[in-house]
Amino acid sequence: MVEPRSWTSGDQNDFAITLTFAPDPDQGRGASPRMSATWGSFEIWVNGLNLCMHREDAVTLSAVHWYLLPLLRWFVTNWDALLHQERLPNRNEGKDAWLSLRATNDPPPTLSEQEIIQWEDSQHGWWSRHALLACREGGLLPNVMIRRMRDKIEFSWGPSPTAGSPKHYYFFANHGYARIEPQSVSKHLSSVIGSAIEHLCSEVSDEPAFAELRAEFRRIQNDDRFDRQMELICGLQNGSRDILRARNRLSSPWLAPFVAEKRSRLVVADSPQFCLMFGSVAPDIGEQDLGRLIELIASLPHPFEENEVLRSLVRDEPIRSALERPWERGYDCADELHQSLARSYRSGSTVDVEGLFTDLGIAVTTVELNDHTIRAVAIAGENCRPTVAINTEYRFQHLHPR
Repeated sequence: MVEPRSWTSGDQNDFAITLTFAPDPDQGRGASPRMSATWGSFEIWVNGLNLCMHREDAVTLSAVHWYLLPLLRWFVTNWDALLHQERLPNRNEGKDAWLSLRATNDPPPTLSEQEIIQWEDSQHGWWSRHALLACREGGLLPNVMIRRMRDKIEFSWGPSPTAGSPKHYYFFANHGYARIEPQSVSKHLSSVIGSAIEHLCSEVSDEPAFAELRAEFRRIQNDDRFDRQMELICGLQNGSRDILRARNRLSSPWLAPFVAEKRSRLVVADSPQFCLMFGSVAPDIGEQDLGRLIELIASLPHPFEENEVLRSLVRDEPIRSALERPWERGYDCADELHQSLARSYRSGSTVDVEGLFTDLGIAVTTVELNDHTIRAVAIAGENCRPTVAINTEYRFQHLHPR
């Protein structure tokens, strides 16, 4: 039996977690001795909201009570995915992970039987790594998704009928999401989870499962897994040749400007972010194209300082209204650019685009993409030379799109 003990870490107005061990109310009759030793409760707070607060038999409870071993194992096993993987399994259909997974739960009816199997496998695999419900093992837990979202950790949640859940049991938190600094989430999670695992090992020293869990968590704290973490951030998810080739570039010096010298082993807080604008109505970027684009970005000069003319033309340009048509605003921006340059690159109905690029320090190169509808890709990012890559496989190459 594990002695009662509780740990709390964090700020409830930002991110906080509380975990408590308590005596098993069933005295081990409903679970193995190993599982029974981990009976307890937990709370997860984000932006002042307790995601575990629920109603049970006309009683409001602030914490979820259940066996905590599956929860601890889930956090340890999926640590890097939870804190670094953003890319959704099949399609992005919502502003947060909870909405998107719900919208893509059923595969499109036009898929073949094999494609349906792949869709469902991908969906379930991602859900298993990011959904708190994946570790419930009979318990009633809130429907919370945890994933990376650029340089934040996203918590998204919503109602979901769980098999075996009685009608009088429900969580108060309706749909919503919050995005928290990675250092805050990793610090407080590791503090509570690490303390709980150490307590289990000290109280039940002869249980191999607890010792294995402690060893795995210590590897998270001590091992350098930067390459793997960056793979997840960049959306590299399988072992194809193009993806593996791109992975080899993740350890190269181009990452230096984005990684602090004294970084945490627990999480990569700052990641390289680039804006890619595609010359296509609906680009379809598969894994092979993803690998080639990562290679292209890795080959760009880093660090790079924009010249004075280009810096003078760069500014924040917020969307003024949801009713504004993007292409019309694009034409307005282009016209403003010509005016800023005193129309010096315009001659009649033509514009000396390459002369403009040369003077602004914008590089022009090529890339081979499988999507034949993409004319070119414009790339911009911090510490990166702005570049336009022309797709050599564009289907109308004979029309000289350059």
